[in-house]
Amino acid sequence: MDYHGILADLPLHEAVEVGEHLVHITHIQEEIDLDPETAEMSMVIFGHTHSPVIEQRGSVTWFNPGSVGPRRFSLPVSMGFLHLEEDGTLRPELIELDV
Repeated sequence: MDYHGILADLPLHEAVEVGEHLVHITHIQEEIDLDPETAEMSMVIFGHTHSPVIEQRGSVTWFNPGSVGPRRFSLPVSMGFLHLEEDGTLRPELIELDV
């Protein structure tokens, strides 16, 4: 499902600026073809596993907001927000939904 329909036209990887930060967005984290730390990325946002996580790896925050769709396996139904704080820092937030 991940690459069909209207999703087929989306890029597999995208780098975006959020404030002063460079954020890499991808579906499958293992398919990233660069080292986010060497590329001076602040964060990698990914999905695919549906498992919500915020994890620091060196200077890079890895953020998977999970899945807001039907429950998958025994994982929570969740979503995420990315906040750009007044001091310029990025703050990922996970929200578990009670469904």
